[in-house]
Amino acid sequence: MLAAALLAGCGSQPTRMGSAAIVGDHAIPLDTVEERFDTVLRSRPRMRQQLENEQRTDELASRIAGFTVRQELAERAARRRNLRVTDEEVTEWINDQGGPKEAMRGTIFATDQARSVGRSLLLMRKLGSSTLPGASVRFDYTSATTRADARRKAELMARGPERAKELVEQDSSSGVSAATGRTLRAARNPRLAVGTPLFAAEPGTTLAFRLPGRDATRWMVARVTERDVRSEDTDSDRRVREQLARGFGVQLLGLTAQREGVEISPRYGVWDPVGVNTAPDEDQTRGFRIPPRSDAV
Repeated sequence: MLAAALLAGCGSQPTRMGSAAIVGDHAIPLDTVEERFDTVLRSRPRMRQQLENEQRTDELASRIAGFTVRQELAERAARRRNLRVTDEEVTEWINDQGGPKEAMRGTIFATDQARSVGRSLLLMRKLGSSTLPGASVRFDYTSATTRADARRKAELMARGPERAKELVEQDSSSGVSAATGRTLRAARNPRLAVGTPLFAAEPGTTLAFRLPGRDATRWMVARVTERDVRSEDTDSDRRVREQLARGFGVQLLGLTAQREGVEISPRYGVWDPVGVNTAPDEDQTRGFRIPPRSDAV
């Protein structure tokens, strides 16, 4: 099979034999990713030629594995929030795109995968639009200028509220941007909500990530102290633009991944807990996520 030959160079054996990934207690079979990989390359010969010439077929396989994990996370998040997408909604979405072929144009999936992909994208949008209006988060934070410094500070903050407070006070007195008890509402900061993992972490979680936009070279290191999702009697789909809603939904999958646990076969790289996707290796993830520690004081 085409995938078997091309994927052989993507890395070592799966973490668990026969699995592309493990999400919670569910194993995503290698065959699922390989079949999608084969289908895309068969249906798009130009893409296949380009990827082979650039020796990037493993990158495509990794992206497919990452989205497949997102699909599983979206299903789990939707069940938790009692959200669902009907067949009629998927059909309407495909028709709005101009049909299956147009819906998959510019994606990493083939035409016959339009319904599966569309369902997942709609679930992510519903998750985002139903959560963003009432989501708020409270956190302590400081800043870093390098990945290594961000990791160091994240490990310090993860030791507990007292250590986090000490670090914030020390950095603040040195002129570093830092503060305790900062509160954000997603609806008032939608682009920040979409661009950061702050709203997708259990209290006690420490996060380190590059800030979006103009501050992309600066790292934020934050310890979430409170997270709230309030139901609001409003038509959130009208308040939140579709693209922002789906982007926020993708971010929220990071919370589901934290709760459920995600393990990726090494042939696809590693799981990026901040980017909510695969990454080539630990040094190329979008940041760090340290879950609450039972011994944090």
